[in-house]
Amino acid sequence: FEKCDYVVFEAGVGGEYDATSVFDKEFTIFTNIGFDHQELLGKTLKNIARTKLKAMKDKAIISSNQDLIVLNLAKHIALLKNSKLTITSFFQDKDLKNITQEYTKKYNLAYFLQDNLLLALESFSIILNKDKTSLIKSMQNLPKLDLKGRCEQ
Repeated sequence: FEKCDYVVFEAGVGGEYDATSVFDKEFTIFTNIGFDHQELLGKTLKNIARTKLKAMKDKAIISSNQDLIVLNLAKHIALLKNSKLTITSFFQDKDLKNITQEYTKKYNLAYFLQDNLLLALESFSIILNKDKTSLIKSMQNLPKLDLKGRCEQ
């Protein structure tokens, strides 16, 4: 990855115990945390969120589209780790929400990908210090994404 400016790794189930934890991270992005993988991470939302959120590094962003238990725990862990945590605001921005909604409809993408796209845009704006106009232009120029599922080749 020497010639890459940025590399994005998707963590697996494990959060703090995931194989991606061996990489130095500048920024941690948390999508919606729910009751997935209870057999591995715990029976309660708080236990699941704790395991995932402990992967937080110096800077992190989390989707505001979360249960309050998850958001409060994220704030607490950020405080303990002295991390700068951003809770997304783009979910309330009508223009950005509309353009991501248009994109997901145009390419017939799953609904949850709209939230992930908004989260990616806000992360992009923080990392590269981009304004809303630049983000809208980026979205207008974004080609169809080839998003393979876990079981696809």
